[in-house]
This record gives sequence, C-alpha cells and structure tokens, in this order.
Amino acid sequence: AHGEAVTPLPDTPLPKGEGTSGRAGWPWTPAPRWRTPAAPPRITVVTPSFNQGRFLEATIRSVLQQEYPNLEYIIMDGGSTDGTLDVIRRYEPWLSGWSSAPDDGPAQAINRGLAQATGDILCWLNADDLYLPGALWAAAEAFTRRPEAALVYGEGWYIDEAGERIEPCRFVRRRFDRRYLVNRDPILQPAAFWRRELWRATGPLDEALRWVFDWEWFIRAHAQGEFVYLPRDLALYRIQPAALTRTGGLP
Repeated sequence: AHGEAVTPLPDTPLPKGEGTSGRAGWPWTPAPRWRTPAAPPRITVVTPSFNQGRFLEATIRSVLQQEYPNLEYIIMDGGSTDGTLDVIRRYEPWLSGWSSAPDDGPAQAINRGLAQATGDILCWLNADDLYLPGALWAAAEAFTRRPEAALVYGEGWYIDEAGERIEPCRFVRRRFDRRYLVNRDPILQPAAFWRRELWRATGPLDEALRWVFDWEWFIRAHAQGEFVYLPRDLALYRIQPAALTRTGGLP
C-alpha cells in the first residue's frame, strides 16, 4: 500500500440513518462480509456534493458498507444550503476528511479531493450514485490480478429517485478502440477505478467543463495506459432532475 496506514474506521456500527423506516436492503442494511486479502491496496473515494442531501446518505452508506479495510473516503461539498451538512456530520467519524466551501463546479471539487488522496487506487462517486456490494473489493482484486491495467471499469444499472432499478446501463462496452471512445463514451463513470500513476500521467479533470468532464478525462487517460473491463455490476447510476446528464451541466 502507498504511504502510511489509514486510521481504522470506528468499530461502532453505522447509524441507521434518517427516514430509514420501511427501507430494506442495500445500502440501508449491510451485505455479507467480504474476505480480507492479505494486503489490500488503499482506495481513495472522493464524493463531490452540492445540495444533494436527500441522496447523499445512501451514497455514503454504499461506500462505508463495503467494509473495505484500507479506505480513504473524502467528501467535497460546494457549500450546500440544504440538509447536506447534517448528513455529512452524522457520518463524520467514518470519513477520512470533508469540507464545505464554494467551488467552481464538480470537476474542481473532485480535483481538490483527489489532490489530497493517498490511495493506490483512485475514483469518485457522485452524491446521488451508489456502489454495489463488493465493488471496491472487485476493483482491488482486478488490479492485483492484472498488473498491466491502468484503469478498470464494470457494469451498472440506472436507478430512479427512489433508488429502484430501471434498466442496465447498456452503453458500457467490453471492447472499444480509440475512435469509438472519442465519439461515444463507453464507460460508466461510477464503475471506473484507476491507478494513482494514471492520474499523475493524465493530469486532473478539465475544470472548464461543466459536463462530460469524465469522458474527456477518459479520452486523455486512454492514451496513457490500458483499460480493463470487469464483467460484473459495480455501481448504480441515479436518474433524477438535477443530474448533470439531465441539466447539461447547468447549475
């Protein structure tokens, strides 16, 4: 693992969460425990957030209930005025760090978070998306088994505002060439993880972009290292009115 060991997460169980009455299943109740590899690489997850308090708790729980022992989890909030800060403070003992201050959009928030990262593996998870059980474990195992991989990505599902599955994200492609990549995004961003070295070689997200900054980064990163597909569901991608795919990046 990179650098010093991360401070272990508290042994106390996660809070049940606000308004969880009637909620069952992931991420409100934990999945079966995963086996711990001998030396799991450190994974840094950054969550950019702005006025997504009604979804953020489920996102946080989907990260923490991975029960990944070498996790660095950072939340970068853009100065929310809804209930976001109450949610963050509820889970503060389990976070590696968080801040709430104005920013110039999600790309800048992610860049600021990843600038603090000490992980061997990096990623971000938006404040309305979710990891599926075992996602971090699957990513760590893939990088261990495939030393040539600079980035790994998997499948996922669209979910609605209530968290119900709609349909698979059928745009994900197992194989693609560079021509395809520059014309169509074949990667589900919340299901993508990459090595620290790839982030350094590629550079940060383009903060001038309010939208599709992930796709633009994938295009640049593809020239720097090998992408490897994982044939399993890793994430849930929420469709809701304030999502960037619906607003075109407009505030």
